[in-house]
Amino acid sequence: MRYRYWIGMIVTISFIVLGVVYFYHQRSSEKESEPKIIKSVNELDINKIKVLGDEKKYILSGADTVLVGGRYLFGRSYKEIRLKDSKSTNTEFISFSYYDLDTQKGSTVNVLEKVRKENKKNEVIRIGLPTFGGPAYKDTIYIEVLEAGKPISEVEKLYYNLGKGDYYSPTDSDKIPSTKELDIISLSMTNLSDRISDIGYYYATDYRSITSASNGKPDSNINLFSMFPNIEKGIINGDEKLSMRYDQMGNAEVFDTLLHWFAPKGQETLSGVKIKADYSVDGQEHEIHSYDELKNYYNGKRGELSE
Repeated sequence: MRYRYWIGMIVTISFIVLGVVYFYHQRSSEKESEPKIIKSVNELDINKIKVLGDEKKYILSGADTVLVGGRYLFGRSYKEIRLKDSKSTNTEFISFSYYDLDTQKGSTVNVLEKVRKENKKNEVIRIGLPTFGGPAYKDTIYIEVLEAGKPISEVEKLYYNLGKGDYYSPTDSDKIPSTKELDIISLSMTNLSDRISDIGYYYATDYRSITSASNGKPDSNINLFSMFPNIEKGIINGDEKLSMRYDQMGNAEVFDTLLHWFAPKGQETLSGVKIKADYSVDGQEHEIHSYDELKNYYNGKRGELSE
């Protein structure tokens, strides 16, 4: 009997030991496969916003922000996540923040919390502005939601109006020309964007913003930094961007402002900016020094130029 007792005890203890080993092995494996947060990002830092110029038409902000409707600075909050056994990363969008330049008030909208209340499996796969091919709605942020495991064709789109401070369903009356159309006509007729790139900067026609170019050393000898010397370091390092309030500036003012900002210090306009032959009245390139000169040489091929 004693022999059987000890055999039973040994077998029981063996099973317990095996169970403990298996349990910790499983815990270890699960831990290894748990998502690891690489970094958390908040694109909008209100403390970095500066309003420049006598008429307060120029906005300095973090490089990842976007000026929406010329009035609202917008930025997303998200986490970049990677499994330990994977080299690829996933982005988990959580919320977005915006700052009203007119009221000087900031707001944060937790999108993930909203969509998870409706369905715990929902993921926010995009927060931002429309792509160039999509419709543009006034002061509107676009959110794309997809239930985990569902094909991308089943994505749900939500719309948030910054002016109203709420989600809404846009109609045709809310449509506006895409921001890219603001400057595309005048800039496509000239080489102004190329000349700006030549000296190491990038002008985003879709947001009327200026950043340092990713492929070159920006030239610091420009009028912009004579006018606003405190922004030079942030712009050149790529940490900040300068945007124009396009709700307060027309095409002519933007064009002439760019010509002056990117000219060498002490010179009135950037040299080498030309109207392209296809859009010139005599089929020849001509150097231009203002929006008025552009209009004088323009052959009307792409319709009337707005001010």
